[in-house]
Amino acid sequence: MERKSLLLLLIPLYMVYFGINLLIDMVPWILDVLERDSFLEIVLIIGSAGATILAAVFSVLFGILWARKIILGEDTGVI
Repeated sequence: MERKSLLLLLIPLYMVYFGINLLIDMVPWILDVLERDSFLEIVLIIGSAGATILAAVFSVLFGILWARKIILGEDTGVI
């Protein structure tokens, strides 16, 4: 097994870190929004938060799969 570049592995792992950090930051924000009175405001903010959560989940999944490919040697690193 050939030696992997640490920098090549840090990119997908940072994507995982960023996605998890974003999910952790979104939960208290959503709970705060749910305590408001305006239904329209709740719907608009939860809709945008849902899109952010979806992007964060895909970032985590894509980062894990990319890191796995690098560790297994399936990624050549050629752009």
